[in-house]
This record gives sequence, C-alpha cells and structure tokens, in this order.
Amino acid sequence: MNAQKRNRLSFIVLVVATTLVHFQGAAAFAKGKKARTLPGGIVFPNLNQGATVNPATLNTQKGQSAQLLYSPPLDATQTAHDARLSYASSSKDFGLGLGYLANYDTELTSGMFVGGGFTTGSWGFGLSLTETDLQDDVDSSVDVGVSWQISKALQFALVSRNVIADERTVSAGIGFEKLGSYFLELNATTPALNALDGGDYLVSMIGGVYVGMFGASFTTTYNVGTDTTSNSLTGLVQMGSDLSLLLTMDMGTIRTYTFGLTYSF
Repeated sequence: MNAQKRNRLSFIVLVVATTLVHFQGAAAFAKGKKARTLPGGIVFPNLNQGATVNPATLNTQKGQSAQLLYSPPLDATQTAHDARLSYASSSKDFGLGLGYLANYDTELTSGMFVGGGFTTGSWGFGLSLTETDLQDDVDSSVDVGVSWQISKALQFALVSRNVIADERTVSAGIGFEKLGSYFLELNATTPALNALDGGDYLVSMIGGVYVGMFGASFTTTYNVGTDTTSNSLTGLVQMGSDLSLLLTMDMGTIRTYTFGLTYSF
C-alpha cells in the first residue's frame, strides 16, 4: 500500500474512531474516584496510555479522559519539541483510545494512533494502530494485546508489537495493584523475533503509589544485551477530582522532562 492510500486509510480510521468514542459518552461508566493516573507498564497503564501500551486494558478502567503531554528541548544538545494529545473512553462493553503525535525539529512531523479493547470474563483483548509519520512512506505499527485478571489484585498481560512486520516483538508482564493506592509490575520484552540471537532483551520494573492528592511512580529497565540500565521518575499532583498534573523525568545520558495535564470526566 502506498503512502497516500495508507494515510487516507489512517484518516478514515481516526474519524470512525472519533465518532464511536463520541457516542460512547452517554453509556460510559460513572467516573471512578480511584482511577489510574500515573503511567504504568503493559499490565497497569493509565487510560490514556492504553491504546499505545496495551489496548487490551482499555476496557478495564472507568470513565473518559483527555491528556496533553509535552517534552521541551531543555538540554543544550536537544532541539526537538515532542507533544501528544490523547482521548480515551471506556464503556461497559468496549474501550477506545486515540490521539495525535507531534514532533517539531525545524519542521513538523505529525502522527496518530487509535486502539480498541473489550473484555470477556477475566480476559481482555485489544488492537491498536500507530502511524508516527503520516507523510512518510513507512509501515504502520499494529499491536495486539491480551490481559488476564488472575485475581482481584493480580493481573497478567501480553503484547505483540508491529505484528504485520518481520521486526515484531513480544512483551509479557505480571503485576499486582490496589487501585488508587499502589501498583507494582514486572515486564520482559524480546528483541525483534527475526533477530533473537544477540538481540537486546529488556526487563522492566514499574511501580507507583498514591498518597492523598499526590502520586509517584518509577520505571527501571535493564538491557541484557548492553548491560545497561535506564530509569525514569514521575510525580503527580491531583488538582481536585477532575484535573491532575504530571512531571516525568527520564534519567538517561541526556535528561528529558515531560509535562502532562490530564482531565478526567
């Protein structure tokens, strides 16, 4: 499929998804006071993460949420501005998430993503499509996710990324959570399945805690192939029942900061 046809298809998918999400508003769950707002991994992502982290979780959370994330070039070696605007909604039968991606570095690069998920019994299933550059002749990334609620607190997740390409990867995770209080999960990700020998296997631990109007989470990832570790920290302030502010610090060789604003309704 050439770029023009693929971009047209992406636009149609985005419009259809937007329409579906709009009509979900009347049937959406009543907003929960104990919703996930901190970023998580493939087991416990927040609602706005669901479409790109694990679409199978989109129907396991409550309500609707809009989020804006912005990462400015604060380091002297950085020049790019990154932004992400997303919207997600969960009803009794189906969850949907969609968003716009922007990168500005001398010129604007636009992308989009859309995902959907449903649950049956203790199982959740989801599918998502991501286009990081709507103008470039590159393949879309199609991801498939599965979640399994083993018990009230314990959950398992599996995600296969880029399933239509040879470079697909697989991530598995298990974690436990007390919704609105804390969560902890362990994820493992393979290299591209067509290059497993000598590839970079990743092992991540993600945890978070909520205390009153504040929250904090961490992610630490170990790369088996390069024997290196990367870390990030997120702080959250809940401004009332609807609005929350986020700040994530990625503590790599070059530190990057992401500012976030989430509105739940």
